[in-house]
Amino acid sequence: MFLLYDIIFIIFALGYMPFFILKLSQVDDKKRLLFDRLSFYSSRVREGIKGRETIWIHAVSVGETLAVKDFLNKVHDAFPEHRIVFSTVTPTGNRVAKKIVNKITEIIYFPLDISFITNRVIRFLHPSIVILMETELWPNLILSAHKSGAKIVIVNGRLSPKSFRSYYRVKGLLHSVFQKIDLYLMQTEKYAKRLKKIGVPDNKVFITGNMKFDNIEIPEDLGDDYVSLKRKCGFGSDDLILIAASTHRGEEAIIVDIYSKLHAEFPHLKMLIAPRHIERTDEIIELLNKYQLSYKVADLSGISEGKISYKVDVNNDVYMLNTIGDLKRMYAIGDVVFMGGSLVKHGGQNPLEAIGYKKPIVTGRHVFNFSDIYQTLFELGAAVKVDSPNMCLEAIREVIFNEEKRYELSKKAYAWLCKMKGASEKNFEYVRMLLGQT
Repeated sequence: MFLLYDIIFIIFALGYMPFFILKLSQVDDKKRLLFDRLSFYSSRVREGIKGRETIWIHAVSVGETLAVKDFLNKVHDAFPEHRIVFSTVTPTGNRVAKKIVNKITEIIYFPLDISFITNRVIRFLHPSIVILMETELWPNLILSAHKSGAKIVIVNGRLSPKSFRSYYRVKGLLHSVFQKIDLYLMQTEKYAKRLKKIGVPDNKVFITGNMKFDNIEIPEDLGDDYVSLKRKCGFGSDDLILIAASTHRGEEAIIVDIYSKLHAEFPHLKMLIAPRHIERTDEIIELLNKYQLSYKVADLSGISEGKISYKVDVNNDVYMLNTIGDLKRMYAIGDVVFMGGSLVKHGGQNPLEAIGYKKPIVTGRHVFNFSDIYQTLFELGAAVKVDSPNMCLEAIREVIFNEEKRYELSKKAYAWLCKMKGASEKNFEYVRMLLGQT
């Protein structure tokens, strides 16, 4: 079977090579990315693991890395004799991991799924257990780990319609791989049913919820921070704030136009806009100038000197947040949040942090990346879905100028969020059981 999976992966790798070369050109430590994927690790990693059994946790990118934080801390506290190894595929995920889990883990890039590489990695890491986030099925790694005697578990598992169709077509080919995994800890009943349809035994599948809910940490009392944040943006204490969060190309033109119309009706309405990709600051500034809106930019360092004339008024209409990692805190000042990536076919953005700050959510219909979360919110009447720019205008108008509507939306969504917490603890208990700890 190793040979068959090797051939399949090599064919895939040849097609993926241009993307890998592009990704390699975008990272600072190109040598580390390349060597890790070939299973040649740094001396620091080798020394950190030397003579110890490991717990290997793999998360593809940023979302999975953020979700695993609470779970990882529980594992670390319960198994101090083990060294935790944390791997990611993407450079962005690697950078985030270094920020949030670096102190208790060895961080590496995930190896290429070719048998001689996965066998070498398993011999080197000698894991007691391999924990794969969100149904990451890598056949050769799974076979190598199983052959070594390591336990294998899928944690925070999900199976999108697209992935389900792909796996279903080759379920015969992957049958032996499915059997080698000890436990599948899935987010929802829907994902669990899909998994069983592709041949996973019922007694290996359990529903434990979504760990992303467990990492929403909200301060109880914002106090002076709320006032100072508003002042920092150039907003007054009586202003209402529309937050356009993680917007994508094509959306800013829509949302700025909507804001301009509403601002004409209500001058005390202000907007904080946070583009998903901060290198697009110049484009958005051009839009704000076109609509003659006053604004302040959080960080002007990314703007080409002399390329764009900009103005900063004492009392700003718009505050542009073009820094990384600050949006979560800025939700504190919002009165309504438009979640970006949803009026264009990007797939939406995660609304949980905004909900944690008890903010009402308006979103477009393209939310397939977070379909389960949004479907539940819509069914509960805890978020507003719009299908067009005109509907978005009317929805924001209704929510922003109706205090009771704002309260009801945020109350329902926050209550649901609180109810959904606890998946990290459930998943940890299953891992504890697999490792023989009671």
